[in-house]
Amino acid sequence: MQKKYLKPYFAQALPNVGTMLLQFLITQSTTLLGGKLGVLQVASSTAAAQSTTPITVCLLITFSSLSAILVGMKFG
Repeated sequence: MQKKYLKPYFAQALPNVGTMLLQFLITQSTTLLGGKLGVLQVASSTAAAQSTTPITVCLLITFSSLSAILVGMKFG
């Protein structure tokens, strides 16, 4: 990569890193708080989390593809 492309690339990549770290922290805190609940509450929390996983993954793939397309169009 040429040096002139690195700054715009990092300007787009670093917010994604921050988002992933925030998502990691939220997930870990949810896990820790869920550990203090009873069996039924943990089971329902797990079921709710697993039911939203496909939507989350599809959105992640969609936004990743969109950003790759936009960067490709911008840089040529």
